[in-house]
Amino acid sequence: MFIANLIALIANVLTLLLFVRAVLSWIPSPRVQCHPFSQFVVNVTEPILKPLRKLVPTYKYGIDISPVIAVVLIWIVAKLLIAALTS
Repeated sequence: MFIANLIALIANVLTLLLFVRAVLSWIPSPRVQCHPFSQFVVNVTEPILKPLRKLVPTYKYGIDISPVIAVVLIWIVAKLLIAALTS
């Protein structure tokens, strides 16, 4: 049960960080982009988003939907892992 709760917590934290990353991308200020918290968020989320951006390029749509895809994939993987652990 502990591992299932840990997986759910990690999924929640990653989802929150992806949401924060999306909101930060709307603020073009260099001060915001250079802030240590912003750099932390980018460092944590970029390994998740970079492969997805290769699959769904932003130039076709004009908007980056990789965070949405990442959240869906995180929740699918988390639910599958939790189901496997609890059955």
